[in-house]
Amino acid sequence: MADINEVKVVRTSDIFNAADADVVIRSSDNLEFRLHKRNLEFTSGAFPPAETPVHSNETIQLTESAATLEILFQFVYPRQFPSLERLDFDSVMLLAEAGQKYEIFGLMNACQFQLRKFKHKHPDRILEFAAQHNHGDLVTQLVPILLHMPLTKLVKILPSHMYIPWSLYRESWLVQVMKSAAVLVPSHDCFPKEKTSAWSFFRKNLHDEIISDYLDILPGDSWDKLAAKYAHRQCCTSVIKAWRAELERIRDSMPPIELPSS
Repeated sequence: MADINEVKVVRTSDIFNAADADVVIRSSDNLEFRLHKRNLEFTSGAFPPAETPVHSNETIQLTESAATLEILFQFVYPRQFPSLERLDFDSVMLLAEAGQKYEIFGLMNACQFQLRKFKHKHPDRILEFAAQHNHGDLVTQLVPILLHMPLTKLVKILPSHMYIPWSLYRESWLVQVMKSAAVLVPSHDCFPKEKTSAWSFFRKNLHDEIISDYLDILPGDSWDKLAAKYAHRQCCTSVIKAWRAELERIRDSMPPIELPSS
């Protein structure tokens, strides 16, 4: 059991240890940063030390870790900004949230750019962040990836000025889905006559697995279920692949969504 009288070891940053610092900030894991209030005032819009009188012997305790703050403070000095390329997604998200919290403008822009590289792996989390902080450009990047998201879920994430154009854009996509279903699934080799029971069964499965569950079209869940049923029929598999490719083509050819700034 740890000694209740044990003193936590406080370290000082190797990068931010200015002898003439007039602000001392401590991370959640006890690393101190000796900084200059003037730099915080000029580069931040909401950093607490920049808004309140601080004596040189006072320490400001923050909730962010040393790893996050070590990068964040490099964006408040006139120096080359650090690269975020090697950071994993969670680290970038922590930085992005801290940048928003303290309004470190250079960091905010860098994180938005970096988050785009994770949009295919973590679209839901990035959407929540972008919507919360009104980053329309970032939301626009996610629309083609998340067109399948149910409106009942989307309405809890997006503000109204984003939700309305998104839902209209989504409706336009679904109209194209239904049109393609009517013309892109012809009779084919194993079912040459459209009125045969076998062909009708194929069309019914196509409808049940795709049309009636169109929300899963883009992620591919419904396609995989349908393809599994007809894996033994090459011609059916070809039809499924062709239709899916056409829907992806339609999606990719749609003009970008236009979102108002507020």
